[in-house]
Amino acid sequence: MKFTATMPLMLKEDTARKYEAFLAAAKDADVFLPDDFEFINALQRVFTCSDFVFKSCTRDPKFLKDLYESGDLQRTFGTGEFREKLISYLTDVKDDVQLSKQLRRFRRYHMVRIAWRDLAGLANLSETMDDLSALADACIDQAVLFLYQWQCLKYGIPTSHDGSHQRLVVFGMGKLGGQELNFSSDVDLIFAYPETGITQGGLESINNEEFFVRLCRQLMKIIGANTPDGVVFRVDMDLRPYGESGPVVMSFGAIEEYYQEQGREW
Repeated sequence: MKFTATMPLMLKEDTARKYEAFLAAAKDADVFLPDDFEFINALQRVFTCSDFVFKSCTRDPKFLKDLYESGDLQRTFGTGEFREKLISYLTDVKDDVQLSKQLRRFRRYHMVRIAWRDLAGLANLSETMDDLSALADACIDQAVLFLYQWQCLKYGIPTSHDGSHQRLVVFGMGKLGGQELNFSSDVDLIFAYPETGITQGGLESINNEEFFVRLCRQLMKIIGANTPDGVVFRVDMDLRPYGESGPVVMSFGAIEEYYQEQGREW
């Protein structure tokens, strides 16, 4: 192969070992590679540069087959496409266990795609960071949607004093806020809700703060817990008001007061 022929001996041996291991796993899974020289050459290059992609594809060779046959490896995603794909992918999710598992499978599938395009020279740095950030946005957004709906069934809908419904607002900070995530980034988040009040219409009524604290803690678990399927994204809350000692979630008024009194221009 063109790529392996120009590699140092140690890398050639490592590439050959990984390639043979993948072929064995693919054969066991009854998955066959396409007769595509450019694809095979890219596969060896990507395996050499990324143990994550190699292990992910060897663990489930159908991942790579699906990526190739879908054409997702060869094209740039449009605005909102991660969200659209994830909505479809989560259609049959019924509880938090399924949500956790499906989010991790979706994340792994698309992290392989993003890494492949990056290492195969099909995507530039800007596209890679945009895709990683959009993937994180989609996963957080859909996790919030499902968890909010399920929690409303138990505790009712959080409302303000005028009866308007309250929703959780998630602020992406740091690299996520700048749409500059890299492959090892965690996500820096701040949580907020509009106003104090109580929940209405559920089996058990609680105040809005308690509702959103429960929601945020469940979200951090769903997104950031390390399970046998890995993590979705590691969550960092240190940038919230008052840092590690601050509450998990605050009302808009409390956050505004904090930044007016203690916020810094930097």
